[in-house]
Amino acid sequence: MPGSHSHRQLGVVSVALITYFNVSGGPWGSEPVLAACGPLVGLLAVVAFPWLWCLPLALTFAELFTAFPTDGSFCKWVGVAFGRPMGFQVGFWSWVSGVIDNAIYPCLIVDTLKALYGYSDGEGDGIDWQTFVLRAAFAVLFMLPTLSSIQVVGRTLLVMGVMIFLPFAALVLCATPHIQPANWVVVRPDVSSSLALAFAAIAGVFTGSG
Repeated sequence: MPGSHSHRQLGVVSVALITYFNVSGGPWGSEPVLAACGPLVGLLAVVAFPWLWCLPLALTFAELFTAFPTDGSFCKWVGVAFGRPMGFQVGFWSWVSGVIDNAIYPCLIVDTLKALYGYSDGEGDGIDWQTFVLRAAFAVLFMLPTLSSIQVVGRTLLVMGVMIFLPFAALVLCATPHIQPANWVVVRPDVSSSLALAFAAIAGVFTGSG
């Protein structure tokens, strides 16, 4: 039907980036999996887990979004299934979780910059106001696009995605000449006792709880 998609505000790339940053935010977390079980089990887990866990979730969400084409998302689904009070609860606690989770990243950025430049907080139990102001500034900076429009959010995440992936792309290019495929099939002798740790780590990576 002509014009049926004229209401779309985001493209596929923007939606993919919003999903990526909401769940992952960076290609970190695979190190504990490989360290716990060895490269062979770790690589197989990284390849298999998205098909066993993420694909069913994606299909479920696609069906629910099609059945309830509203902005309420899971709040609407839970409200229909269990009543509006429970729909409010899931929305409220999801918001609380998002506030707490998003407060971590300005701290990580500032702490990383401090470590890179050798900045020390000094001694004492008082508040380091310079660190506090920097963290607050980064938090406000990341909030600003959301005050504009969803299109600006999509473009901002595109820029951030490129900034995040470029260093890893450079590392891959530098490491490619040193690849030793024989190392890919190494399995730790005590792999059976490390499977639980590996599963917890990879579940955290792909569910956003890591």
